[in-house]
Amino acid sequence: MLTSLLVSEPMNRSVAVIIPVRNGAQTVAQAVNSVLSQTHPATEIIVIDDNSSDSTPEILGKFGSKIKVLKGFGLGAGPARNLGIEAAKSEYIAFLDADDIWIPEKLESQLPYLDEGVIVGAYAKYVSGPKFKRVGSSIRTIDDDEANLMLRRREGMPALLSTWVIKKSDIEKYGLFDPMYLVAQDYEFLMRHVSAGLRMVVIRKELARYLIHMSSETARTYIQQYLTAHYVKKDIQGTLGLDLDTWLNQAEKQKIMKSARAGYYFRKALVATGSARTYHQVLLNAAFSAFLNPKDFIWKFRRQGPSFRSSAK
Repeated sequence: MLTSLLVSEPMNRSVAVIIPVRNGAQTVAQAVNSVLSQTHPATEIIVIDDNSSDSTPEILGKFGSKIKVLKGFGLGAGPARNLGIEAAKSEYIAFLDADDIWIPEKLESQLPYLDEGVIVGAYAKYVSGPKFKRVGSSIRTIDDDEANLMLRRREGMPALLSTWVIKKSDIEKYGLFDPMYLVAQDYEFLMRHVSAGLRMVVIRKELARYLIHMSSETARTYIQQYLTAHYVKKDIQGTLGLDLDTWLNQAEKQKIMKSARAGYYFRKALVATGSARTYHQVLLNAAFSAFLNPKDFIWKFRRQGPSFRSSAK
């Protein structure tokens, strides 16, 4: 397996953590503190305030010199991350969204696998609700061979963006986040880099906590993200002659829209398991998801099913 390829002298690696945020007053402090609590300290913590209108700037100001705050242009997470990458002086770049957190051993666990041509990810625990109840896991593959096969087949991402660490020189070689994509920038970035020859190593531990809630940008734009990801897949394969907007308009009428809606309802079911909502709402959203795409629902339920069952207790 690829995870057997350890790199010598891992503790010499310098890592810059890039955190884009817009109106993240309720969560950004937790994200930053989780980086400050790492057993192997990050060399730089760069937070890009992407035109927040809430108290995010004041919260970030309380960290003082512990973090570097850049002013974004309100163009979205992709361009905000690009600002952070360009400002970073470290050898490696790690990404973290403002509503996610790392466990203390996250960077230390990944350092031995960092190398040129490698993107190192990890599993993440899905949580939801005011008490951050566990509602699932990002576990998708059994080993790195399967993870890289998944990428070559364009079947999705074996690890979430908030767990990635990549060498800055690889980003400079193969490109920043594409500002054309308002959503699914991470998927396009990963597919482009893998197509260029990079491989992924996934640490099979839950080294991050991924907050699932319906008010997040990911949830609000879930269907658009799903469709955009399919555009990226076909565009990289060279089977499209359409621009993104034209294809998205056509996709509204295709069967893929049913799958996108199925995924949205599955996410709502997961969120319901972590909140004060009734078990009836979990079942209702799960039923909608199963009706729209039975095959995909079964695949997801095998991984997240225990969360649904525990919500009934």
